[in-house]
Amino acid sequence: MKKIAILAFGDKHEGGVFQYTQSLIDSLKGDTGNSYIIFCNELDKRFDDYGLEVRKLDRPKINLLKKIVMAFQCLFIFRGTFFLQKVKL
Repeated sequence: MKKIAILAFGDKHEGGVFQYTQSLIDSLKGDTGNSYIIFCNELDKRFDDYGLEVRKLDRPKINLLKKIVMAFQCLFIFRGTFFLQKVKL
């Protein structure tokens, strides 16, 4: 038995991604050969009664300094290691 993770972060206002993810999970919930874990936003209630493992994640809170630095990085197309931890380097 394999554990397969499904990322369901699409919002219903995003169009096709939402419907595609919903229909994919609808078709896989009857599969007993594998174990599925659904990762979604903490306020998303649509998978609560599917009988699958659901892990809800909250959105990270980014402070104003990080937002400003990320804006400058996007503006000047600079990709540095400002937000990476030493473990990831």
